[in-house]
Amino acid sequence: PRLERPVLMLHGDQDREVPVANVAYLERALGRLRKESLFRKNVLAGVNHYIPWQQPRLLADAVAELYDQIRRQP
Repeated sequence: PRLERPVLMLHGDQDREVPVANVAYLERALGRLRKESLFRKNVLAGVNHYIPWQQPRLLADAVAELYDQIRRQP
Protein backbone atom coordinates (compact mmCIF):
# COMPACT_ATOMS: atom_id res chain seq x y z
CA PRO A 1 0.00 0.00 0.00
CA ARG A 2 2.91 2.41 0.55
CA LEU A 3 4.37 1.94 -2.92
CA GLU A 4 5.15 5.33 -4.43
CA ARG A 5 7.67 4.59 -7.16
CA PRO A 6 6.97 3.23 -10.64
CA VAL A 7 7.31 -0.46 -11.36
CA LEU A 8 8.45 -1.78 -14.73
CA MET A 9 8.08 -5.46 -15.50
CA LEU A 10 10.01 -6.89 -18.44
CA HIS A 11 9.02 -10.44 -19.25
CA GLY A 12 9.64 -12.77 -22.17
CA ASP A 13 6.62 -14.55 -23.58
CA GLN A 14 8.76 -17.69 -23.97
CA ASP A 15 9.96 -17.74 -20.34
CA ARG A 16 9.98 -21.30 -19.01
CA GLU A 17 11.37 -20.35 -15.58
CA VAL A 18 8.69 -17.86 -14.51
CA PRO A 19 5.21 -17.98 -16.04
CA VAL A 20 4.26 -14.96 -18.13
CA ALA A 21 1.00 -15.02 -16.13
CA ASN A 22 2.99 -13.29 -13.37
CA VAL A 23 2.69 -10.06 -15.38
CA ALA A 24 -1.10 -10.12 -15.09
CA TYR A 25 -0.86 -11.19 -11.45
CA LEU A 26 1.26 -8.17 -10.52
CA GLU A 27 -0.95 -5.87 -12.58
CA ARG A 28 -4.05 -7.11 -10.73
CA ALA A 29 -2.34 -6.88 -7.34
CA LEU A 30 -1.31 -3.27 -7.95
CA GLY A 31 -4.79 -2.52 -9.28
CA ARG A 32 -6.35 -3.77 -6.03
CA LEU A 33 -4.07 -1.32 -4.21
CA ARG A 34 -5.05 1.44 -6.66
CA LYS A 35 -1.44 1.65 -7.78
CA GLU A 36 -2.04 0.69 -11.41
CA SER A 37 -0.79 4.08 -12.57
CA LEU A 38 2.66 3.09 -11.27
CA PHE A 39 2.78 -0.13 -13.29
CA ARG A 40 4.26 -0.52 -16.74
CA LYS A 41 4.87 -3.78 -18.51
CA ASN A 42 6.75 -4.92 -21.54
CA VAL A 43 6.15 -8.52 -22.61
CA LEU A 44 8.82 -9.36 -25.16
CA ALA A 45 7.80 -11.63 -28.03
CA GLY A 46 10.07 -14.61 -28.62
CA VAL A 47 12.22 -13.89 -25.55
CA ASN A 48 12.81 -16.31 -22.70
CA HIS A 49 13.90 -15.82 -19.07
CA TYR A 50 17.38 -14.49 -19.80
CA ILE A 51 16.57 -10.93 -20.83
CA PRO A 52 19.72 -9.38 -19.28
CA TRP A 53 21.95 -11.61 -21.42
CA GLN A 54 19.85 -11.73 -24.58
CA GLN A 55 18.52 -8.16 -24.63
CA PRO A 56 21.06 -6.11 -22.63
CA ARG A 57 20.46 -2.87 -24.56
CA LEU A 58 16.69 -3.14 -24.10
CA LEU A 59 17.16 -3.74 -20.38
CA ALA A 60 19.61 -0.85 -20.00
CA ASP A 61 17.29 1.51 -21.87
CA ALA A 62 14.30 0.45 -19.77
CA VAL A 63 16.20 0.96 -16.50
CA ALA A 64 17.48 4.37 -17.66
CA GLU A 65 13.97 5.45 -18.63
CA LEU A 66 12.56 4.27 -15.29
CA TYR A 67 15.34 6.06 -13.42
CA ASP A 68 14.62 9.29 -15.30
CA GLN A 69 10.93 8.95 -14.49
CA ILE A 70 11.72 8.52 -10.78
CA ARG A 71 14.10 11.50 -10.76
CA ARG A 72 11.38 13.74 -12.19
CA GLN A 73 8.97 12.86 -9.40
CA PRO A 74 8.61 15.31 -6.53
